[in-house]
Amino acid sequence: VGVNRPLRHQVLTITQDVYRWYSNVNAVQPTTALAAENTAYSGAAWTTVYRLRLNLLLGGATLPASSQAFKVQYATSTSGPWSDVGAIGSAEVWRGYNNSTPADGAGITGLLLSTSNVLETYEEQNPTPSNPNGINAGQRGEWDWALQHNGAASNTIYYFRVAKSDGTVLDAYTRYAQLATATLTFDQN
Repeated sequence: VGVNRPLRHQVLTITQDVYRWYSNVNAVQPTTALAAENTAYSGAAWTTVYRLRLNLLLGGATLPASSQAFKVQYATSTSGPWSDVGAIGSAEVWRGYNNSTPADGAGITGLLLSTSNVLETYEEQNPTPSNPNGINAGQRGEWDWALQHNGAASNTIYYFRVAKSDGTVLDAYTRYAQLATATLTFDQN
């Protein structure tokens, strides 16, 4: 005689995992890496645009397509306070950037991080559209952000993280993307 057992509910978890910094190009796919995977980039210069490739690891359950939007945030400490990356043209010290050719929210065309499995989107400002592709438990979805240095403090390490579009933090952060700004020098003449 069979026993009816209740189905076990799988709890979805999302973890920020692998990242890499790239030079900005006017295309969906950046080509020149600025540092190795999971390695901070140093020497970020004022007004320069950078590309951040980052993946999110899913655990417990599948994230169905079109079910979650995200945003990227920055801080000078992993304990915060965290600020949302500003809109294109805003006064935020880190803000989105409008490349003329790729559209904000366009699908990325190739995976660049060694552990990624699922293509997601290229982003110029917060929030992302809802994930276009589903991500199964154990897989990593990859996103790409165009970020402009807009007067961030010099000689400072900035940390970047992804949160849900409503500001809810992810379940875990294996690592935070790190970028160190250059020391400003002034001509005294």
